[in-house]
Amino acid sequence: MISPTLAWIVGAFKQTKAFKQVPAYPQNSAAPTIQRSSETHRLNPDGLIEELNNNMPRQDWDVNNGKVSDYPCISLRKEEDNWTKYTQEFNNGLWQKTGGFIGQDNHTAPDGLQTAERFTTNQTNQLCYVHQNLDVKVTDSKIYTSVWVRDGGGTQGNPGTGYFTLSIYDTVNSTDLTYVTFDIINGVALDDGGANKPENILIKEYPNKWFRVGFFSSTGSGSSGTYQMRLYGGVNNPNTGTYPTYMETDNVSGQQIQFWGANITKTKYALPYIYATGSFTDCKEDSFNITNLQDYINSPTGLYFIHVKMAALQDYLTNSQAVISLNDNSAVNVIAFNFKKTSPNMAMNFQVQTGSQSFYQQDVDFANEIKLAVYYKTDYVELYYNGKSVYVDTSFVTFDNRVLQKICNHNGGGFNKFLEGDIYQTRFYDVRTLTSSQIKQLQKQLTQ
Repeated sequence: MISPTLAWIVGAFKQTKAFKQVPAYPQNSAAPTIQRSSETHRLNPDGLIEELNNNMPRQDWDVNNGKVSDYPCISLRKEEDNWTKYTQEFNNGLWQKTGGFIGQDNHTAPDGLQTAERFTTNQTNQLCYVHQNLDVKVTDSKIYTSVWVRDGGGTQGNPGTGYFTLSIYDTVNSTDLTYVTFDIINGVALDDGGANKPENILIKEYPNKWFRVGFFSSTGSGSSGTYQMRLYGGVNNPNTGTYPTYMETDNVSGQQIQFWGANITKTKYALPYIYATGSFTDCKEDSFNITNLQDYINSPTGLYFIHVKMAALQDYLTNSQAVISLNDNSAVNVIAFNFKKTSPNMAMNFQVQTGSQSFYQQDVDFANEIKLAVYYKTDYVELYYNGKSVYVDTSFVTFDNRVLQKICNHNGGGFNKFLEGDIYQTRFYDVRTLTSSQIKQLQKQLTQ
């Protein structure tokens, strides 16, 4: 494939820098700077949840069926709060135990450390669970509830039943407001319901037989303690009875299950893990900037490529959010890709001094990786998406020499932040020596 003038592909990072991968260019030249004023967590190449200091890029590897992906991304997220306390310390008194106990021993957790704890049931014919009373801050909200679970007590413990139920419990009406039962051996959500039926159900396998499970639901009004996050142990196969019969432990006293990393966030999808002890903890937003591109970008003519993935189900985005752009360090000269919640869910916007032009795509698939390659010159613009040409404009007024000099997630002007997804790579090609057919072939190859 034709070599780019500038290419940044997620690779090595150190402190605030994520180094680009372009042969023959200095390692630090035009390296993206990624900033965040808080600690955070990411999934590392070994499939372990790893803590990162502030301003360390959240370079994530995805995981599927317990297998870690071959290449990483830089995850960008807006600031979010976690509305649970003691997210790992289930032996803390804030996590109350019914029909069982949390032992003193620790077990290997999804972070590779001895930070997981196991719950052992000691009753029959009653519900056995761990719960935390939720703060008033989660009432009248749409929330995502998640936790990591592992069946059984490990090599030195008792087996589990293979099933686990996660719920938001309504203490006023003495019922599970929302619940999902999971098969945590085969990775299947088996049963769900409650007064507020769950959405966006998650069951994702991590290494060492850990599963992260979760769901999106809504709560009604109430006070502190109106709702509980419940983690049920000793759960029987839902096929053996109707809800909540399968949560009665029958003769499964002594069954064990391990817990780690309980989170509740006001989002529609599971965020990267947020750690908390005795107070609510948030994770600050990430920012992404590449500057000093004058030596690599021929502003009047070029091909700009981005490879990104949006966070799941962006239906909370307004019409002017989630922008990644190539710009002049302002909003005066810009090539911007704008992602939003409603159709059309993607816009390509050109701003050249006082003039502007836009193209709208109706069906960009947020569930999958998005590859967009736009070629522009005087009197011509063409955009490729998913290997196909989706837009041509023959009246484009192009930029002045060397005016474009920055790639960022806030459109060059400190607004419209792209903070709801992942960036895999950005590339720029000076295509003045290429033929039209070569340029089209390059666009097709990049976006397939």
